[in-house]
Amino acid sequence: MVEAVWDNDPHLCSLDMSYFVQLLNPLQWSLLGRYIARNTHLKKICLEELTDLYMSNLFSELHQCPNLVELIVRRNHFGREGVQRILPLVS
Repeated sequence: MVEAVWDNDPHLCSLDMSYFVQLLNPLQWSLLGRYIARNTHLKKICLEELTDLYMSNLFSELHQCPNLVELIVRRNHFGREGVQRILPLVS
């Protein structure tokens, strides 16, 4: 899945991060954020089971996603820091 994001695969329009949330380390979360920011086909991202640490690393690189239309945030465990990290993307 991460390879498809990196490759800017035109068939990848939706990304559900709940499947690999525990498999990535902080550096990988930062890189994933960078890859998503450069992806021009991703329209929907689903975030589940994320903590402040994951949110901080993911959104430190993910400032924008050009075609993102839908961001689903549910069943997460982040607080103020996580919310602050996500706000620039949704505003």
